[in-house]
Amino acid sequence: MGIFSTWKKKDKLKKGFFPEDEVIKKNIYKDGLTGKQYRKRWNFFHRVFKYKFFVPLLKLVRKFLDKYIEPVPMLPHNKNIILFDKAFEDSIIDWNEAFLSNIQGIKTGKKLTKKEILKSNNNVSALLLRNLKEIVIAGAINDTAYREFLNILMFNIAKIMNKNYDNDPEHLFYINKSVNDVIYYYVVFMKEQGFKLKNVKLENCKDLKGKAFVKFMVKKK
Repeated sequence: MGIFSTWKKKDKLKKGFFPEDEVIKKNIYKDGLTGKQYRKRWNFFHRVFKYKFFVPLLKLVRKFLDKYIEPVPMLPHNKNIILFDKAFEDSIIDWNEAFLSNIQGIKTGKKLTKKEILKSNNNVSALLLRNLKEIVIAGAINDTAYREFLNILMFNIAKIMNKNYDNDPEHLFYINKSVNDVIYYYVVFMKEQGFKLKNVKLENCKDLKGKAFVKFMVKKK
């Protein structure tokens, strides 16, 4: 996969997905955008920023640091870096199993098989995420200032997440092809009112079309 291979990407949101002057009151990206503003925003972040700038830069930096990319030494003072590495790898697996598998299911009516999920853990998207992880780890291992920032960051994330999720984390994935899924906002609102996702009733929602939503419970490993 060459450094500038993503420059060939043809992904583009064309006119007509939403009427250009229609205001999208609820939008997962930003409420109140017109169809034209949303189209331009999507194309900029996907075609220009991500594929023409960020991904090539990420691959270039990863290649530049190649001789410093190595497994984290299993030493006591590297504990949080090791945990960061494990959490990142677990997240790639969960992302493929719980999120991308459901996206695939909505598109084709058939979820990814276990074999396909295992293969996707090493696909292009997963490899790019690992490049990012490896750059962060290389910086933490070889620079004590960034090492201690990562230590502080890990502790603060653990503290804030535990406080806000009360050791019972639930998360609702946004998996609709559009950006204004009424069901998603309804369920998120109910969740904020204290309802558990599994207890939110959707049978009477006319906008519900099959697999409009999915919940993800973080598993204890």
